[in-house]
Amino acid sequence: MLLQVLSTFLQAKRAKGLLTNMALRLQCLRQVQTPKDLSMPSVLGQKDHFIRNCPNANAAKRPPETYNCRACGSNEHYFKDCPQAAPRQGPLKEIGPDECWFCLSNPAVTKHLIVSIGSECYITLPKGQLIPTDPSGKPPLVPGGGHLLIIPIAHYPTLLSAPPELAISIIAEVEQYKSALRNLFAKHGAAAVMFEVARLSGRGGHAHIQVVPVPLEKADKVEEMFYNNAQREGIRWEQDAEAALEGARRGGGNYFRVDLPDGRKMISLIRGPFNLQFGRATLAEFLGLPERADWKACSENDAQQRTDAGKFKKAFASFDPALQ
Repeated sequence: MLLQVLSTFLQAKRAKGLLTNMALRLQCLRQVQTPKDLSMPSVLGQKDHFIRNCPNANAAKRPPETYNCRACGSNEHYFKDCPQAAPRQGPLKEIGPDECWFCLSNPAVTKHLIVSIGSECYITLPKGQLIPTDPSGKPPLVPGGGHLLIIPIAHYPTLLSAPPELAISIIAEVEQYKSALRNLFAKHGAAAVMFEVARLSGRGGHAHIQVVPVPLEKADKVEEMFYNNAQREGIRWEQDAEAALEGARRGGGNYFRVDLPDGRKMISLIRGPFNLQFGRATLAEFLGLPERADWKACSENDAQQRTDAGKFKKAFASFDPALQ
């Protein structure tokens, strides 16, 4: 009987000790989570927690001014934080030719915007081109506007990701189109600026190069604008553009490329998040058209699109390598 009483007493004491120990640990944890030095700043200036524990810490992580969420168009948050973006369910679904905006096999492709089809590539006006073509306004330098996309017919996410035996002919025709567009633009007092976002993303995508005309007298200022805007967004340009491109080809890296009016290249290797609207937004600012940085705000009706495409095709006919 004595042994039983003694055992019960020891168990009760042990339980009390455990509770006391837990209380001490909780007290220590509270002390760790609260700054000892109450002068330590937090995001909102409050002194009862560290910055790393601040519930409003993410509010300080605002996108740059030129960023636009691809889900809702706002520049107040990144796409990953957008309340309108659908939550991801499982792995990203790769974009196939049947649902790709740029694959000619997709019946939903807007074919009346296409202005030239070659053996390996085609040229189309984009939906919502940067250059305004409203007949009530000032006529564009290049008939039909001149904002174009050069697109390989084969479905590859970047020009450099095509198999070597196919890439040679694709890139050769791309360069033919570039040269033809430069000559056309020069005839109309404009210079060509071309840019490409090359990303091997989880969804695949379709390689394309955007071509935008700028006034010939302002052509030598394009490089400065891209440098300044890149610095503002934390984008770094490679010193040796050709070496950077070769490295991207061999290593399958992502890059942003600009072809300047004088033929020189600017290359930035994409190593993290990248504003996909950087090229268009920069040229919109350069041309004094900041309100046209978002293509969705520039979409024309079918009649205007057909008119623009017809005007450009007529002007391009004598330069078009597909017709020579």
